[in-house]
Amino acid sequence: MEAGLRIKLEGEKDYRGGDAVDLRITVIRVTHEGEGPVAATLSVKILGTTFRPVILTLKTDNRGSVACSTRIPNFKSGRAAIVIKATAADLSNETRRVIYPG
Repeated sequence: MEAGLRIKLEGEKDYRGGDAVDLRITVIRVTHEGEGPVAATLSVKILGTTFRPVILTLKTDNRGSVACSTRIPNFKSGRAAIVIKATAADLSNETRRVIYPG
């Protein structure tokens, strides 16, 4: 088990352009002694080749959780992704999810 941060995205689904999304994110700190929730700063970016980026900055609560609602810009061609980066103390981690054309 490697020490660091783990990002957990609740209720995952296929994301599509034009979708309204409710993101529920939990950040877990993993150490050699075990794991537990951690307060973290999150950067959530919805990036695409054919639309302007959507950038959100969030902070988790003391249980390591945060929820936000947003809309993915509609697009019919090109590539897009949701990129979530968590930072806590001197640790950071990033996860990505593909967004399919709407």
